[in-house]
Amino acid sequence: MSELDWIALGVAATLFAALVGYHIGRRQVAVASEAHTLSATKAAVKLGTEVHIDKRQENPPGFPPFYYLMATVYNEGELPAKQLKGHWKIYSTAKSVKDQLIPVSVDFLGASPLKLKSNRLDDGIQGMALDLSGSGAQNLRINADFELYYSEVSNEQVHPYSAHYQYDHANGQMVRI
Repeated sequence: MSELDWIALGVAATLFAALVGYHIGRRQVAVASEAHTLSATKAAVKLGTEVHIDKRQENPPGFPPFYYLMATVYNEGELPAKQLKGHWKIYSTAKSVKDQLIPVSVDFLGASPLKLKSNRLDDGIQGMALDLSGSGAQNLRINADFELYYSEVSNEQVHPYSAHYQYDHANGQMVRI
């Protein structure tokens, strides 16, 4: 082999190594880009709510129990929500429960859920304690609606959040609709 053949072989090997390096680099950049996209998706505010009915026997035995609507606002995202404001509303189109409008206001909502004040469900017509244990419970129409607004730490843009719940007679709890 002549010296020229060795030079040509060296140039070919260098070009081949450069081509392999180029393709490996492209794959690494694609993987890193996908990881960044997933990270950016996780690094967001993801609000959610839960509502359930809690039965409490506060009166002596023989008297009906009281029922309370319990609500929680939580953030599943990695960024905290700031300036969370709005309200949640308990109501009944059939006037089964007394209408209530409960304000919500918190500076930051991070990983710890925000348990809202429990609200006793009173009869919307007579102002008496509501009885969910009898056959009359089949006619109850209880709704809870959330209308909240928040911004992200990274920007000042205000984002809305809404959720609607309705009493489900089959399981005796509130379900999201």
